[in-house]
Amino acid sequence: YLSIVGEVSDESIINKWTKKSSPGRRSQEEKDGSAAGSGAWDFKVQTIPGFRWRFVLECAANKDDFPLLFNLDPPIARSASTSVGQRGGEDHEIYNLPYDDLQSMLTGAYASAAGCLRGAEKGNEGLSSTSLYHPLAEYSENFNFFDPDNFLTMTSLIYMGDEYLMRQVQGVIENNMNNIKGGQLPHHFIGGNTFKWTYQSIASSTQPGPNIFWLLTAFTFAAHLGRKGVEWLMANAPLIRAAGKYLIDKYDHDVGLFKLNGPLWIDVCIREGYTSDTNAIMPLLLRRLAEFETVLYRHYHHQNSSSSSHIHHRDDGDEFFRLIPEAAIRHLEMAKNVSINLRKRLWAADKHGDEEEGGGDHLISFFFDSHEEEEEEEEDM
Repeated sequence: YLSIVGEVSDESIINKWTKKSSPGRRSQEEKDGSAAGSGAWDFKVQTIPGFRWRFVLECAANKDDFPLLFNLDPPIARSASTSVGQRGGEDHEIYNLPYDDLQSMLTGAYASAAGCLRGAEKGNEGLSSTSLYHPLAEYSENFNFFDPDNFLTMTSLIYMGDEYLMRQVQGVIENNMNNIKGGQLPHHFIGGNTFKWTYQSIASSTQPGPNIFWLLTAFTFAAHLGRKGVEWLMANAPLIRAAGKYLIDKYDHDVGLFKLNGPLWIDVCIREGYTSDTNAIMPLLLRRLAEFETVLYRHYHHQNSSSSSHIHHRDDGDEFFRLIPEAAIRHLEMAKNVSINLRKRLWAADKHGDEEEGGGDHLISFFFDSHEEEEEEEEDM
């Protein structure tokens, strides 16, 4: 808002301020011009010389609880059969959503997930808190936790399909990505007087969660950008692959599971070794990594093959879509092995040790392999 404070030297009269109705909300009389001046009101304010006065002007995109970033011009009636509106310029875009539905979506978004964004504050671009201000955000001045707070927040904003929110999400994703170190994504950003990235949790544990949930968020973001998303993946492929390799290097081919030094998330869950939490989510991530490699592989072949190549012919489209890179095949095979060994090695057996009859009903937290256990017993002796 704009606030102007000044001294009144003589009797002043403020008269006939014009008020314009918000886009898409004008009455029928205003649309056809039959109600001249219906967008204004008349009032007078008298002040006494020597008194201080203040004029406050508040500007908003509309009367709703969210900033609508495109104009509804011409106004469009609210009905299920019409679009919300369109945004002009080179990036001509049609919003095929009834206004009431859009209002429901964005009101919810700005009352929750969008309120965690800090990009509108100078110096906090690309940062997101774990909660709303009430009056302070959780974890004080620490931001960008993908363990999995930001995964949940950013994903919900991505599904809103709002251009401004997508730019904010991109800033958060790229902020963490640009501070990757040795393939490891930072755990969070410490603001305040410290102002640095840290790669350990608050309890000083090293967690795979930031890499896993950052990758899942990045893939969801790219998927909702369509062709631009493929370009974004191509531009950032080296860092995305590095983040994936950091996790894949922890895969034990003999056991068929990932071996970690800490829990997937939550500091109070003290576990290490072959943990059930990380191994339970890795098949999903491995399939996403396979999709990522396949998309880039097909995009590369599409861009670099001659126009006479069979992959450009509509009749041979099936052959093009059978193009799967070796990296994707490895990821899919690994995902299958982890799923099998998760059930085989981490599922709790009954008191007789029999999974099939009586069976267990849950996954155990973690285990160490027998070789390590034998070494520990020898040290105790």
